[in-house]
Amino acid sequence: MADNLYVPQVDYTSRDFLSISSDMKALIANFAPQWTSRDSSDFGIVLIELFSYMGDLLNYSIDRAANESFISTSTQRDTVLRLANLLNYTPNDINPATGAITLSNRATSAVTVKSGTTFSTEPDGTGNQIIFSLDSDVTIASIVGTTPSTASGAVTQGKIVTDELLGVSNGLPYQTFQLANTGVITGGTVTVKVNNIVYTKVPYVIDYGAQSPVFSIRTTGSGFSVIEFGDGTSGRIPPTGAVIKVSYRYTDTAGSLGNITAGTLTRVITDPDGVPIYDVSVTNAAAFSGGKDAESTNSIRVNAPLALRTLNRAVSLKDYSQLAVQINGISKAIAAASTYANITLYVAANGGGVLSNSLKTSVENYFVDKTPPNTTVTVLDYRKAYPYLNITVNVLPQYTASVVAAEVTSALYSLFDFDNVIFNDLVSVGDIHSACRSVDGVSYITLNGYEKLTSVSTTPSLVTGVTDLSCDLDEVPTLEKTYINVSTTGGIS
Repeated sequence: MADNLYVPQVDYTSRDFLSISSDMKALIANFAPQWTSRDSSDFGIVLIELFSYMGDLLNYSIDRAANESFISTSTQRDTVLRLANLLNYTPNDINPATGAITLSNRATSAVTVKSGTTFSTEPDGTGNQIIFSLDSDVTIASIVGTTPSTASGAVTQGKIVTDELLGVSNGLPYQTFQLANTGVITGGTVTVKVNNIVYTKVPYVIDYGAQSPVFSIRTTGSGFSVIEFGDGTSGRIPPTGAVIKVSYRYTDTAGSLGNITAGTLTRVITDPDGVPIYDVSVTNAAAFSGGKDAESTNSIRVNAPLALRTLNRAVSLKDYSQLAVQINGISKAIAAASTYANITLYVAANGGGVLSNSLKTSVENYFVDKTPPNTTVTVLDYRKAYPYLNITVNVLPQYTASVVAAEVTSALYSLFDFDNVIFNDLVSVGDIHSACRSVDGVSYITLNGYEKLTSVSTTPSLVTGVTDLSCDLDEVPTLEKTYINVSTTGGIS
């Protein structure tokens, strides 16, 4: 007989298909004891499994929605960027590479190569090219006899867009306009004109008055940049019917790819008006530098909460390091001091690079109004600690040894990826074992040698019995290809 007064206990941890269906089947005896079939072809069991499947999907969506509410668990880049904005943190955007070029003229008359003229590397295997544009006009004299005349110029990674039409103002507050291209260099010159009145780019519109002609720019998770105007209380609203145009630089390739080697910039594409340029050739005698990728999602998760803790003032050593990572181009920082008035700040640029002199100056200037009186801040480059790893991997019989070795190597590079390591890091032998054992096909590993080298020219000494790799205060571990040796035993050769 059915027990209609039975009140089942709800197991709130039953959230997947198997748990939900098991709980529902267990209730049959109380509510429908005459129903004895548990065969998967039974119509009632079919309904239970359908409802369980629906519950599994709903719980998955609920969990994902809950995870996206917190920066530490969110997975979508757009969500992480929005949460970072709430925390008053501006992620580091793409930084273009720059360099010097030499232009040669084979024509019998002088040639002026206009600012904005584009040059590129040779296409790679997929047809992609890295494009640069000329920073200012360069005039090249005519050919002398059979010897082409030459002139020097400077280029910056990316293409220049002039007066792109964003739209027409509707006179409402908080107007936003999306730019047509991805990869916009938001840290560079972005010029917005409203009826030919130039608006100024600012970090936050809320800091300005009602009639201030300002705008802010942010990058979405999909890589597009969005122009945002004020509400008439903070920042001027573009007048109704005003035509809004924007000029900017953008790149189709990652910033780090712009750090090309000498002699690779060889193609002249077009001048700013789209006219081909003849009798002019280009080359770069030295490698380009300064190109950096946008800050990774993992790095934003770590750095954004730090912005809220400092309250825009530097008192403790943690405040200095947490404020430093809010500067565009800075990825990691750590502070040290012998006295309270002399702070040494070790800094790493995006992707693990060193700082340019101008960026160092920007960091020092950034702290001028945030430190106690008579405090000096000295900015220094960080040092790389080079782990040496000599590992023998025992491969299970059914796995191919070479494939497992490659995957173990990849897992170790991931362990020491720049976004996964910190200043003064401590990487234990257990961490090495865990990374290797996470690869399918690994039976066990033997760590033949594990030590810290101070430079890429240091000869490893095959130290054994080491329990961890400890970095000094100003060091970050960086795994180099020459310092990892993975051999295998067992498996399929």
